[in-house]
Amino acid sequence: MNIYAISAPPAVIRLHAIASRMRLWTRALFSIIISAMKISTIIQVAGGVLKNPFVIGAAVAVILYLNFVFYVARYKKHAPRPKKVKRVEKPAEPAPAKTEENAEE
Repeated sequence: MNIYAISAPPAVIRLHAIASRMRLWTRALFSIIISAMKISTIIQVAGGVLKNPFVIGAAVAVILYLNFVFYVARYKKHAPRPKKVKRVEKPAEPAPAKTEENAEE
């Protein structure tokens, strides 16, 4: 008895059954195609599909979209950095001018 079937709702069980049937059909379809075609024919068909401009454009669009999605998902907003305050240094006080009184001392 399947443990997952006990707690899963009926809709999930139906979806699982449909998915398993689809996997069987795709395996059968690919096995028929591969047995009916030679390797050289399969390579020619795959090359034709990969050289199609529509397929290349769709692949580029998907890659750009995924890059943008992962950029947005991983983006972290940083706290604003405090601006550097320019310190204006006070000009040095000029040396006292030599007067006759200071010169004697």
